Amino acid sequence: MRKIYKNFFYEYPLLNFKHLSLENRLSVIFLLTGLILSTLAVITTFIFGAPFWMNIPNIIMMLACLSLPVIFKKRLLDATIVTLLIVGLFYFPFLYFTNGGNEGAAPFYFIMLVCYYAFYLRGKQLIIITSAFLIIYPSIMVFGHLNPDLITPYTDSLTRLIDILIAVASISITLALIANTTFRGYQTEKERVLDLAKNVIKQNELLEELSIRDQLTEIYNRGYFIDRLELELENINNHFYLMMIDLDDFKVVNDTYGHLYGDEVLRRVSKMISKTIRTHDIVARYGGEELVVIVTNSTYEDAVKVANRLLVNVAGIEYRNKVHVTISIGLTKSNNEDDSNSIIDRADDLMYQAKEKGKNQFVSDYKY
Repeated sequence: MRKIYKNFFYEYPLLNFKHLSLENRLSVIFLLTGLILSTLAVITTFIFGAPFWMNIPNIIMMLACLSLPVIFKKRLLDATIVTLLIVGLFYFPFLYFTNGGNEGAAPFYFIMLVCYYAFYLRGKQLIIITSAFLIIYPSIMVFGHLNPDLITPYTDSLTRLIDILIAVASISITLALIANTTFRGYQTEKERVLDLAKNVIKQNELLEELSIRDQLTEIYNRGYFIDRLELELENINNHFYLMMIDLDDFKVVNDTYGHLYGDEVLRRVSKMISKTIRTHDIVARYGGEELVVIVTNSTYEDAVKVANRLLVNVAGIEYRNKVHVTISIGLTKSNNEDDSNSIIDRADDLMYQAKEKGKNQFVSDYKY
């Protein structure tokens, strides 16, 4: 039974209001309004003793509002447009001639109908349909004025008053619901768009961050390092230090324990270097097992302290299989004649000198 209920709830859109789009919500309002008004018309026509044939269009309208959403199922918009055309072409003209003509409520309902046409139709359709009805209805009103004998008058002033009051109340309520639903729909859509925009910004920031990070070590990649290096070199009044770092005997680790083990070692060394340097310094993977560090806003003594901390902290990492890994560092200071290639080459040469001197140390070309 629960499954049957859920299927019916999903297939019959009038019962699923809170999950509908703005257009479909307005469709529900229109169909319910049509159902209520046609039902009231049937009741009042019967109470006032009108002949049965006058109730036939009201009954047809009632059945249309009930059956079309079921027939069209998920296409609630199509059901509404069909109902609008039936109302505009047949029901309202009939209502005009059987309910007092220009003295009745039909001209009031026409205002509501035009509002719905303006909401659902677009472009040429809106122009054609609206123009057609702006011609048809004034023509009907002129024709009714010239041929009053074709119009069924109200039996008394009280009947007319009740009919007008029902029309004014129902149209006011309907237009208020349309305005409220449209405004709430606009607010909801605006919030949704803002949320989407925020998500897009977050995704772009995430993508941007991913684009400058090395996938294996999660430190900055070579492209980002080159960009930052060139920015630092443009500032000729602010010297910095560059460290070229290479893991000692890393090929032996890979050959002995495999590349996955080597990847783990490289990740842990990169993480240790990131934790050791200062927050405003930059560490990046230059290639293979080579890492680079840009030490900014520092004296030579500070750069040496950073290099010594790196040597100690990296050498102190404990690995599986009791592997011991050290690093060799080439440390150089920028000068006004440097470009990115010259300073990288200089730091690289110094790093190889550190390896030749026994590894697990740094070599600098700084001269007091």
